[in-house]
Amino acid sequence: MTDVRAAAQLSGLASLLTIAVPLLIAFSVIHATLALAVGLAAALLLLDGLGWRIVAVMVRSRTAQNRYSGDQRRTPSPRGHQAKGAP
Repeated sequence: MTDVRAAAQLSGLASLLTIAVPLLIAFSVIHATLALAVGLAAALLLLDGLGWRIVAVMVRSRTAQNRYSGDQRRTPSPRGHQAKGAP
């Protein structure tokens, strides 16, 4: 995503669930039970695992694009001299 405002709006939308569930529990709309806590913990672990896999694939593909795109950056030599052919 390139637009910062759109990213901020999407992150706000994604955080609504983390705000809504505790509010519903606080106002006794949802009753806090051990089963609810275990279910929410399992859902968080599942979503965390899925998110990790998705981001890992995205980072891996981005790294491969940068590595093989032909945009090779020149690294300075250990002595601080410019490499041959460097501007």
